[in-house]
Amino acid sequence: MDIDLILKDGYTIPITSKPRKLTIAIDEGRIIDLGDKKTIKNKYSGKEIDASRKIVLPGLINTHSHIPMTLLRGLADDLPLKTWLEDYIWPAEANLEATDIYRGAMLGCMELIKNGITCFNDMYFHMEQVAEVVKETGLRANLSYGMVTKNKEGNEIEEELREGVSFAERYQGQADGKITTSLAPHSPSTCSKSFLEETREKARGRIQIHLSETEEEFEEIHSKHGMTPVQYLDEIGLLSPDLLAAHSVHLANKDLGLLHQNQVKVSHNPSSNMKLASGAAPVQDMIDYGLTVSLGTDGAASNNCLNIFREMKTAALLQKIKNGDPTSLKARDALKMATINGASSLGLEDEIGSIEEGKKADIILLNGNESTLNPRYDIVSNLVYSANGSEVTDVLVDGEIIMRENSLLTLDEREVLKRTEKSSKKIRSKVIE
Repeated sequence: MDIDLILKDGYTIPITSKPRKLTIAIDEGRIIDLGDKKTIKNKYSGKEIDASRKIVLPGLINTHSHIPMTLLRGLADDLPLKTWLEDYIWPAEANLEATDIYRGAMLGCMELIKNGITCFNDMYFHMEQVAEVVKETGLRANLSYGMVTKNKEGNEIEEELREGVSFAERYQGQADGKITTSLAPHSPSTCSKSFLEETREKARGRIQIHLSETEEEFEEIHSKHGMTPVQYLDEIGLLSPDLLAAHSVHLANKDLGLLHQNQVKVSHNPSSNMKLASGAAPVQDMIDYGLTVSLGTDGAASNNCLNIFREMKTAALLQKIKNGDPTSLKARDALKMATINGASSLGLEDEIGSIEEGKKADIILLNGNESTLNPRYDIVSNLVYSANGSEVTDVLVDGEIIMRENSLLTLDEREVLKRTEKSSKKIRSKVIE
């Protein structure tokens, strides 16, 4: 049988089963068979990639990002949150036009591909530009227009919801199904109660929101409503299996029970939380409660990179120091957060997140000869604690090769950097100088 692609004899970490040497048969974007190289070779013919010196993983998933903010990387570091936002980030964003968003998204997607991230979850503005970049680069994404009602009134508030719903309806299923959408009210403190209730009524699929990110947010909601942000969303009826809550740093004991009871998914963003001194989320407690916890980078302005390998290590180490327990958040749990848990958080667990027959061929290959992956006493530990993303050599999404032996195939790296510089010069002149 002639098929599209055979990944031959790679040391494979399927996530849902034990690591082992496997040959993977891919056709029409999906994994159609797995087995030893002799068996697969006897059954199929087609283009082959020799993966015998490679480590093979499902593509990594970034469940919380603001991809165009790569344009603001390094703009304002080591500052208090209020100064960072009000004096630098918000003024810079006020000057961003659709062209800038496109350039920032392209730079961000280039970084994602190089770091083995095949799917990302994003909220920002001018999201049609991000969608265009997803189509051009071949990545997979869940996209949302970020909705805010703070300091807005009347028609402005109505327009926010119209824009969010319109974007979700227009772009759902585009890019041959690689684009999915959700509604994204920014947070309980930047969206009114009535707006959150209306969002719940309008939602036809998933919702994402920043939740309990900072102590200030926690105290603000508690002061206004006499309850925690999680309890507040529960009263509104927003907690559900379709809700993805980013950050979730400041949680009362009752909050964990409510999140679990409603099967809410959580995106943990350890580097961003640390950089902005937001705190350390109780991730091990969430896992012990049975919550689905995934990993996000947040925007490059508060991280400053889009690298899930780094987030795996940071997440694991942060839980160990938070709990005073070296057994907290084991490497295998961190790898699940970056793969199958990310898929579950986006409602895509039947499609991506592991290497299994019938799933989409979102797969990455790493150079097994890199020093960071050797010796191989425990390859999962190597991936979490010593890999840094530079080991990624090949990236496939839907069975299409978008990076081959470190060469990007769907974008021009020099042109991306050239365009980025044009936008950064504008930001520098209007915000810094």
